[in-house]
Amino acid sequence: SIRIMQELVRLKEKYPERVTLILGNRDINKLRIMSLMDRSLVSSVPDIVIPWHKEVIEKSFNIEIPKDISNQDYKELVKDLDTPLVRFKAFLAGMNAPKAFEFRKKELSVLFPHKNIDDHFVFASFLEEYQEDGLLQRYLKHGELGKVIDGNIFVHGAVTNENFGY
Repeated sequence: SIRIMQELVRLKEKYPERVTLILGNRDINKLRIMSLMDRSLVSSVPDIVIPWHKEVIEKSFNIEIPKDISNQDYKELVKDLDTPLVRFKAFLAGMNAPKAFEFRKKELSVLFPHKNIDDHFVFASFLEEYQEDGLLQRYLKHGELGKVIDGNIFVHGAVTNENFGY
């Protein structure tokens, strides 16, 4: 949520010693999206993303992709439909955030009630966050993977007997 991130960053910057932002897997995954975007736009759809890419293509263009199509044939079939916006949606879905784009669209409609919020506006809002002083960059720079406070460790996930020490 844009508003939640804005508030967390505001609080961290106002009270740097009193506020700790613990990063979770989805926060860390967001770092990966832009590196994937940068590399992938000069090549065909990465094989690992094809299942999600197919879903985005089918939904966006109201077409049905044959289930038994090879990856190579799929890439050829959709090369004219593949855009940075489609790739971004596929990467979000592949990182276990398939509804993030639609959630963002709804939030932007609240933040900008008199603006037509289309997919390109939503995509631009995500890209803006990745800029050097963008909201996501600021949030990630302030975040920590874990913090010990008064002898207690705080992390996003659980520390169990199976992962203790790693």
